[in-house]
Amino acid sequence: MRAELKWVPSADGGRTLLPTGNRYVTVAQIVSQKLRSRDEIVGDWSMVVISSPSPREQGLITFCDVSFLAPNAPHHELASGVSFRLQEGAKTVANGVIL
Repeated sequence: MRAELKWVPSADGGRTLLPTGNRYVTVAQIVSQKLRSRDEIVGDWSMVVISSPSPREQGLITFCDVSFLAPNAPHHELASGVSFRLQEGAKTVANGVIL
């Protein structure tokens, strides 16, 4: 699925350097918007981010393709308009939305 990432600036607690490669794998928290009154976290899943040019070349806003690493992940949640956060440990490093 095509997505837009907005990396958290390092001054706000994000990564010091954006990924240099075209493939980046980390934990994502998917925010389900099924309930319009409030968002619900679907869970933590390993997400594969493929981007060309790389995030470092694109900058704080990166356009990329995303998918889950695990075959049993909630693939149906990757629908247009769904939000997600990329995590490195407890730290959010990017916020994304499926286009």
